[in-house]
Amino acid sequence: FDTFDILVKKGLARINIKGKTSSIISGESKLDINGTVDISTLKNKLQIATHLLPVRYPSIFEGSLSSDIKIHSKKERILKHYIEGDISVSGRLRLDPDIQKQLSKSSSNGKNEEKNLENIVLNLSAKTFSPVYIYGKWGNAYGEGVLKIKGTAKKPVVNGYINIVYGKINYMKNKYNIDYAKVKIINNQPYISARISTVVANTFIYININGNLQNPNLSFTSIPPKSKNEILSILLFKDSPGALESIPLFTALGKLIYAFLPFGTEDDSGLFNTGFNVTIIPSYNPLYGITASLYARKNLSRRFYIAFSRPIREVEGINIFGWYEFGINITEQTSLQFRWYENNDEEVHLMFSLPFDF
Repeated sequence: FDTFDILVKKGLARINIKGKTSSIISGESKLDINGTVDISTLKNKLQIATHLLPVRYPSIFEGSLSSDIKIHSKKERILKHYIEGDISVSGRLRLDPDIQKQLSKSSSNGKNEEKNLENIVLNLSAKTFSPVYIYGKWGNAYGEGVLKIKGTAKKPVVNGYINIVYGKINYMKNKYNIDYAKVKIINNQPYISARISTVVANTFIYININGNLQNPNLSFTSIPPKSKNEILSILLFKDSPGALESIPLFTALGKLIYAFLPFGTEDDSGLFNTGFNVTIIPSYNPLYGITASLYARKNLSRRFYIAFSRPIREVEGINIFGWYEFGINITEQTSLQFRWYENNDEEVHLMFSLPFDF
């Protein structure tokens, strides 16, 4: 510190702190604190200025902070502290599902602390002076924005926007470009307008994301135009369903089955007229909720069929594997299924279906 003076006289502390340091990454950083604090009543009047001050929150944020903050107290019915000013940040921010748990643990306050937070009134403006690098298991992006923070420290009210200027994300086992994304925050409620895109099997696929960020609406479009189910199947299989027939297992198994059939099949129905019918199969896990897989099936004859399944999305903490399936319809109510999973497990299922009439 160039200056570090704290003078206490008649219960009044006068503070004058100035310092600077140099960093290869951020250059010269400065800190300047001036003001007074009444030790007995905790009334204060402080001015805090920082320039490219290094800040770090372990495993979450690392960057630089510039600010011009005024803090003062006013005795109304009770003593209230007012914090107002401007803040500018830049750096690296990690966003992953476990961060919310980490922050909630660190921010758990007692009743006395919560009561003190009610007496802190905010009037802050925060912005990025250069794009913040945001990253996680989902991908990475660069974002910039402006936020207005008012209310109290216990119940802050945030308004503003965040723009994603560039990024790539992982979704449904594919990599997408972020064409554009803007999050608008209105009284703590985030609303998103975004589009991500990818190219699979010579198909340009666009996913539009709109609405409340907690429960957004998704719409799918493509060039050339395809239905939502067709787009979902392409994203899952990473090829057009017509290409399923060229998968080595299907090709070999199909030739073997057709060799024993007294007649062939001319079934050209199903997705893209390939004979494959694609459906979504939901399943429930008590720990991770509802998950879903796409299931593509083609009948080789009245008795034999082949199928293929892939999970729609990866769920952290649970392994969901795809499988190949060969089935024999023994009777109308009985079938035998052979499954080969991608983790090399094998299963045989004897399925019975009983008709009910209500």
